[in-house]
Amino acid sequence: FTIPNYVMKETYGNYFLKLLSDLDVKTDEKRIKESLMEIVTEGKISVITNYISEVLRELDNRLFMNMNERNIELLYFTLIKNDLINVYTEYPCNGGYADVYIFGRVKPLTYNILVELKYIKKSEFNDKVLKEKREEALLQIENYSKDDRINQGNLRKYVVVFKGDEVELLEEV
Repeated sequence: FTIPNYVMKETYGNYFLKLLSDLDVKTDEKRIKESLMEIVTEGKISVITNYISEVLRELDNRLFMNMNERNIELLYFTLIKNDLINVYTEYPCNGGYADVYIFGRVKPLTYNILVELKYIKKSEFNDKVLKEKREEALLQIENYSKDDRINQGNLRKYVVVFKGDEVELLEEV
């Protein structure tokens, strides 16, 4: 399932926020602002990534039966989209699609951010699977970062692996 364009993604993001609200998942504006400050000033994603994990923990476990990395991409998009930064999911680059690409909307950010996500169901998790997902993500992110539209000398690259609702790996590469 992919969302066809930015307008639809924005609409779907707003719908997703309403869905979270309907599920009694409250968004923490203070944490979101803290996340944005970390992104804008330091080029880091630890606050937003850990917050996404907290949001996932609030969801009914039946929702995880069909969970995949696209759902987590959408959480990044939904929670941090604003007037200062662009958040793209499935950004086309170098023959593939970067999971999350964050860059300045009005003016350049100190750092552009590229995130390659992997999702492992808790029932399928083991060290071998984690290693395979990490290696796959590393290959993808290195390929994507060769695209001149993304890598303008200020790129921060992250591999993030979720095990169910938990952040199992958050690695800057």
